[in-house]
Amino acid sequence: MLKRVSALFRGEETLMMTLCYDERFGPEFVEEYGLPLLTENHIREVMATVFAAEGFALDFVGALSSEEMRKGISEWGKRTAYARERTAWRVMMVREC
Repeated sequence: MLKRVSALFRGEETLMMTLCYDERFGPEFVEEYGLPLLTENHIREVMATVFAAEGFALDFVGALSSEEMRKGISEWGKRTAYARERTAWRVMMVREC
């Protein structure tokens, strides 16, 4: 899928993502299925490496507060902010030419 996303970019452009687990999947789900915790370190060390293989460089990682999610740019973000409390991450990657 990342190859298809990368193909949409022309020149140097920025991909902005908001990452968190669905409210239905609490810590017990993450542990049971062996999913990684979404932490700043995981994003910087693991995910950034995967994106780099497709020409993306990590530009920014930051935790989002519920207030920031409520003011978010998407309906998904707004709905997520009112659900169970959890950490969401804003990640920006720059596609290098």
